[in-house]
Amino acid sequence: EKMSSEHPDLIQQMQHRIRKHMLTSAGGIFVGFMLLGASGALEKMLFGKSPPAGWFFLFPLLGILVIPGIGWYSTWKNLRCPSCERWVPMQVSWNYSLFGAMASKDCPGCGKKIFADDLARRFRRFIVIMVALGFGFAIAGAVMSALMH
Repeated sequence: EKMSSEHPDLIQQMQHRIRKHMLTSAGGIFVGFMLLGASGALEKMLFGKSPPAGWFFLFPLLGILVIPGIGWYSTWKNLRCPSCERWVPMQVSWNYSLFGAMASKDCPGCGKKIFADDLARRFRRFIVIMVALGFGFAIAGAVMSALMH
C-alpha cells in the first residue's frame, strides 16, 4: 500500500494546474459566447448577405461546441498529477467539493500528496462569498426593477 508523503512543491504545482484549467475553461466559455454573439456578422463577412443553405448554423454550432471542447481539452491536459502525470479530474472534483475534507489528498497513481489539507475550508468560504454576492445582485436587481416601474 502506498504511503502519503508531504510534498509542498507538488501541492503548489497542482494548485497552479487547477488555476490554469479554470482560466482555460473560462476562456473557452468566453470564446464560445463570442462566436455565438458574432455569428451573424461572421456569416455576412464570409458569405455576403445571403449565406448558402445550411451554413446559417455553422458559427452558432461552433460556438456551442467550443465551450465543452475547450473544457474537455483543458481537463485532459491540466488535471494531472504533477509527479506521475496520472489523470486526476475526479480527485480534483472531490477535493473541491463540500465533501473535500473526506477526500484523499494523495494521487491514486503514485501516492504522493498533491492537495492541501485546508481546501474544504477555503472552498466553503468561496461558496459563502459567491452565494452572498448572488443574493446581493438579486436584491440590487429587484430594487432597480422596482424603482424603474
